[in-house]
Amino acid sequence: MIWDNLIRWSFAQHPFIKEDIKQWNTEEIAIMESTLHRFLPLIRFYHISSIDFHSKVYPFKVILPKDLINEMLVFYLVPSKKLNVDIQLPRYPKYDTDLIKFKHFAIFSSWIEKESDSYYYKKNIPYQFNLIYRASKDGKTAKAFHKKCDNRGPTIVIIKIKGTEQIIGGYNPFSWDSSKSYKYTTDSFMFSFTDRKNTKTAEVSFSNGTYSIGCYPTHGPIFGGDFSCKDCATNWKFNNYFHSYPDINIPTGSIQVDDYEVFQVKKLKSNLNDKLKLFKKKSFLKSLFKK
Repeated sequence: MIWDNLIRWSFAQHPFIKEDIKQWNTEEIAIMESTLHRFLPLIRFYHISSIDFHSKVYPFKVILPKDLINEMLVFYLVPSKKLNVDIQLPRYPKYDTDLIKFKHFAIFSSWIEKESDSYYYKKNIPYQFNLIYRASKDGKTAKAFHKKCDNRGPTIVIIKIKGTEQIIGGYNPFSWDSSKSYKYTTDSFMFSFTDRKNTKTAEVSFSNGTYSIGCYPTHGPIFGGDFSCKDCATNWKFNNYFHSYPDINIPTGSIQVDDYEVFQVKKLKSNLNDKLKLFKKKSFLKSLFKK
């Protein structure tokens, strides 16, 4: 945790200051406060567990802003209360998925930007992926799918084929809805990982712009006239009649699946000031993690 390393570094800068905070005098408190102050923006306090906050952060309350301490206490003690603070995303987000790993989201991000598979990696993913539907949990019906996924903006659908390690799916740059119509775009895509444990088996296929996304209340996700699930249960079909997407390694005909998930895709806001701060403190961060 960066906080731990920052504290160790601060003590190393002032070896005459005892680690027992209760023994600090006014001058030592001022010294440590001044040392830490400029680096506090680097700490994602709201992603520190309540246990770590109590044992590792709260003991240093005499050198931290009072507003921060008060807001953190409210955050932990009254979780339902909405705080008027901008909570940064964790450096390494945790995704609620039973089907794939972190690395897959980096590849999806690259494809959304129409870049190569390895363009993004875990440290610079520019999107937030929020699970909004899991068939096994939310209901294996078209009605359940549309209730959870309609009008939620861009989404990515991830499907695990039964009895294999293959995952398939697609990206919809629009919102799902029940308009009984097709949407046309060259930004949507379908994908396949023959082996979900091996990202080198990844294949992607972008729509040619015809019948790209289908939105029908009687069906779940529809990609082209080719790939759809009518009952949203375990039976999907891939026919490739309309040829909306170039062929990739997706089995034709009826496909039995274990489960499927839908993630809302949100573009993260780029904060130039934060980037400049991190760039200026790059050498500092490296020194913190040196053994």
